[in-house]
Amino acid sequence: MSSADDSIKGAWVNEYGSHMTINEAHHGTFKGKYSSTTGDTGTYEVVGVYDTAPASPEQTVAFAISWRRLDEGDDGKQGEFVHSSSAFSGQIQQNGATLIMPVIHILSSPNKPGDTWKNSLVDKLTFVKQEVR
Repeated sequence: MSSADDSIKGAWVNEYGSHMTINEAHHGTFKGKYSSTTGDTGTYEVVGVYDTAPASPEQTVAFAISWRRLDEGDDGKQGEFVHSSSAFSGQIQQNGATLIMPVIHILSSPNKPGDTWKNSLVDKLTFVKQEVR
């Protein structure tokens, strides 16, 4: 496994307390689970790509989530964002002894043609890699 694979694999937490665990990473692609603490809480599949041979210490990364729960909610149903998806793009950076992943997040939701202004929400998130204990 290369150091590029090592840097992406593991547990990541963002400022809202949502967790992303990447357990498969090889040849520039990865898979894992995302547990949301905001909006539709639950566990979701995350898939992405990353630079396997970065030219600098920063490593680019992009990933996506379809907001269809892998686990059903307490009521046995999917959440309100079930037909939505999110795209994240950014880079892994060294911040002292910690790896961080600042990303731009775009949440896209289906809306009627007259409501297209509500189709996307854009925000900035930072994930922090958790130490293995």
